[in-house]
Amino acid sequence: LRFAGLLAHAHSLTRCRELDLSYCQHLPAGTASTALASAAALASLSLRNVATDLLLHTLAASPAAARALRLVDCAFSEVGDAAVEAIVQAAPRLQRVNLRGCTAVSALCYNQTPITLATRSTEEAWIPPLLRDDAR
Repeated sequence: LRFAGLLAHAHSLTRCRELDLSYCQHLPAGTASTALASAAALASLSLRNVATDLLLHTLAASPAAARALRLVDCAFSEVGDAAVEAIVQAAPRLQRVNLRGCTAVSALCYNQTPITLATRSTEEAWIPPLLRDDAR
């Protein structure tokens, strides 16, 4: 899928479960943000070396996109604490955020994120039966 076509095919992302855009250096952040906002079934998103605060904030602001996420790989990207915190708070099923090599992330955020994800209560992670993977 070429970047120019990503936005044109954004409707195709509504059922996409895994997406790897790692190392796509010429990926326009605005295009990716717009397309990802409609990715309601996306459970795994790899943005190694391309994640931005804009991308994470857009995902966090889109309940449809954030609700199914379980893994977000932002390794070696320029994301900061606020964007990481936003996606952690917005994605109730999120289990892992890879922040390896993210130099703009503080040590506190880097160390606290996996603890926060591991200690979420069952109530916070509750997903309505119709949206669960096992209901399909």
